[in-house]
Amino acid sequence: MEEQKPSMPTPQKGESVFSAMPPKFAFWAGIVAATAVISLVGFGIMLYILLSGTEIGSKTTTTTTTTNAAAANTNAAAAADPTPSGTIDSKDVRNVTGKGDFTLLEFSDLDCPFCKQFHPTVEQVLKDYDGKVKVAFMHFPLSIHPGAQGAAEAAECAAEQGKFWEFINDHFTTQSTNMTADQHADAAEKLGMNKDKFKKCLADGTGKSRITSDAAMAQKFGAQGTPYSLILDKKGNIVGSINGALPIAQVKATLDGLVK
Repeated sequence: MEEQKPSMPTPQKGESVFSAMPPKFAFWAGIVAATAVISLVGFGIMLYILLSGTEIGSKTTTTTTTTNAAAANTNAAAAADPTPSGTIDSKDVRNVTGKGDFTLLEFSDLDCPFCKQFHPTVEQVLKDYDGKVKVAFMHFPLSIHPGAQGAAEAAECAAEQGKFWEFINDHFTTQSTNMTADQHADAAEKLGMNKDKFKKCLADGTGKSRITSDAAMAQKFGAQGTPYSLILDKKGNIVGSINGALPIAQVKATLDGLVK
């Protein structure tokens, strides 16, 4: 004779399903339900990350020039974001190369893989819009990249010797991430810089205040990750933005609508 199994109590009106269950069963059911909810939330976050185009960062602290960040890595194109309004004084724009009435102002992290991916696009802009668009590079190091702050400071020390663009081109194309000060100094020497002056510049923290200022400007005008670029007209008015490592075709579509 088959033994009849006890039936599950039916919840009364006003009772939750869990309150009608045996205690042990309710405990494990609760664990399973909580795990499912967390998994769904995590899936939603990952889906958002995969559809965005930047490495996501949060606000810069007052105690460090490195941006505190929640990590997100993606090589997908970013969703279109509204262009911020405002004007940036030309004296606050640094590390400029090329000539033109328009400026592509890039906020970047030297250890960000998507900034590295975007760098050839920036170089292509300089070639295709020669005499129309110049490029400015400013720093937005994210704390998810432990070496980003040091790389930014090293780039500013290269700027002290007139080798900023040579340094970042070399960094993006041949150097590794999370480099030490000595490794940066070796790279600088190979580019023809005075190694002792470079090391002293790093030790003195010469570029730290500039990097802090850059990161503050990035956040003021809507940057939440890298790369993040603004397009400025001749008067410094913000007339466009590029959020993420967009391919050259999309960047040119944006520029062509502005550059006559």
